[in-house]
Amino acid sequence: MPRKLSDTVDVNEAVSMDPVEEQADAVEMNEDMTEQEEMPAEEAETAVAPEAEPEAAEEAAPAAEPAQEAEEAPAEEAAPAPRPARRRRKSTKTIEEAVSEMTEKTDAVIRADRDERRSLYQRERVFSSDSDAPAMTRAAEQRNTYLDLASSANTGKVLSGILMGVDELEISGGKRIVCGVIYYKDFRVYIPQEMLFVMDEEYDSPKARNDAQKYYTSMRLDSEVTFVVTQVSESDKFAFASHLAAVQQKVAENYFTKNRYGKSLVRENGLAEAIVTYVTGSSIGVEIGGMETRIPAEDLSWLYVNNAKVEGYTVGEKILVMVKKISPMTYRFYSPFGNGNAITYNLVAVEASVKEAQENPNDKYYSFFHEGQRVRARITGRSDKGYFARIAELRDALCQDDIDERLPDGTIVSVKIMKMRPDTKNIYARIIDVIKLPD
Repeated sequence: MPRKLSDTVDVNEAVSMDPVEEQADAVEMNEDMTEQEEMPAEEAETAVAPEAEPEAAEEAAPAAEPAQEAEEAPAEEAAPAPRPARRRRKSTKTIEEAVSEMTEKTDAVIRADRDERRSLYQRERVFSSDSDAPAMTRAAEQRNTYLDLASSANTGKVLSGILMGVDELEISGGKRIVCGVIYYKDFRVYIPQEMLFVMDEEYDSPKARNDAQKYYTSMRLDSEVTFVVTQVSESDKFAFASHLAAVQQKVAENYFTKNRYGKSLVRENGLAEAIVTYVTGSSIGVEIGGMETRIPAEDLSWLYVNNAKVEGYTVGEKILVMVKKISPMTYRFYSPFGNGNAITYNLVAVEASVKEAQENPNDKYYSFFHEGQRVRARITGRSDKGYFARIAELRDALCQDDIDERLPDGTIVSVKIMKMRPDTKNIYARIIDVIKLPD
């Protein structure tokens, strides 16, 4: 039976759709997509009434004789009237009306009625030279998309899509919620911010909270997001979903499930592959085994990092990190829909570092340089002691501030190495000339 909207996915319990109900649903939808074939014109011309009984035919014969000559004369067959084309009925609901209607219902899957399905899935005739793999029609593709979303709502199946927008919706009761938007083929999938990522900070007002939600959601645009559908409307082509429900399943699989040696896939003091989800000046966000965490700029490199954006990280990029700490956590909030039932997700808090997964380049490349050497360098930041410069793009040197003008980050300069400290592996240099200012 379909789940209710207020239900949450239990990762330790497999939920399946009733096979009989699923088969009946597919049969009914196939009937909606199949229209009765029209009778060919040749068959209409040769069609005759059922034969009369012999005695009745003999009695009727004399009366029919005077009309034989008329029957022998050619008669023009009336052309069959053209069948009126069925107009596709389009929904006239606004997005606010569709959202309001959905949030007032408790069913996870809201099916279209029979007339709406006939309009949604109008039959299209397609010639195909390959009968084993015919081309997918628009109606069939739309139907498969709906079945995919309905399956996720009924079974907890995890889907994925690219986060393409941020929107603020007004739901029943006049409440406004911030959502991330995924355009899943012909359907719009809205993920409320409370179900998109963990955000438990307190704010002075609802407006301040909504503004913060929009900012943090906007940072994740163009990133791939997994989700589990919580409610879908077939006729409105609209769905609500939860990213954290999908995260909960991944966390159970990667952090809580033990192998035969009693170890989890993601563990403390172990290396892991991470996917970049957002980049700001002070940090980057990464997803490790399904769980997102923030890595501050000082943990991105052994070298000086003043702005994480200039380090070249891109959303969707895979990087290597060291998992420093894993702490189980319970994230609890009240659903913005219906009667506001409490929803609980069993997740983890993860601390990770990019630089600890790498060898320290300040140690590795110290022997590559010597005092008196002139080297190309790139300004990466400035402190009260001078400029930090990436010499030969290998390691850092602290440069004296002998330049009259302020040099922005990214400026290419030539430097002269003045002093090297073997005990600390520090290199001190002086800026000789400016080669190129950043664009």
